[in-house]
Amino acid sequence: MAIKETPSLTDSSPPGCTCGRAAPSPRSSGASTLARRAGQHLPLLPAIALVLLPKCPLCVAAYLGILGSLGASAWLRDAWGLPLGAGLLAFALGALVLRALASQDYRPMLAGLAGASAVLGGKFWLDAPPLLYAGALLLIGASLWSVRLASRTKGPSPSRDRAAEGAQGSSLPSPP
Repeated sequence: MAIKETPSLTDSSPPGCTCGRAAPSPRSSGASTLARRAGQHLPLLPAIALVLLPKCPLCVAAYLGILGSLGASAWLRDAWGLPLGAGLLAFALGALVLRALASQDYRPMLAGLAGASAVLGGKFWLDAPPLLYAGALLLIGASLWSVRLASRTKGPSPSRDRAAEGAQGSSLPSPP
């Protein structure tokens, strides 16, 4: 039985090299190289996105016009319409809940919940514009109702006290 000799690291070193390290492997081509190059440039994406963000309202309008002409508006509505709409309605309902807890009157919150449900149903499920507009009006009305209730439940404010004092006259004695 013959013993085979295994190649050592010095055998694979480049000619004339005395360091004893293996020769570097030639760069592989294909998908791994592409992934490595993409990974090297990945930190540039936030900077590029920041440069491309619109800086003024006219630029926003121009970007939206370009996206609309490319047909991206339908895709954006399908992909982001429902989550964004539900999130914004949840924000409005959260404000109504906080006001309801402060005033202990839950009627505006319930009206706002009905309005938000009508907005979501009219916009995304039933595609009924009259229901959408009725829900928006109901939500606006609930918000105004909530503001009015919150202003009634608060105690007297310094500005109201000054106005009431001015209407009754000065508290200083009049000169003889």
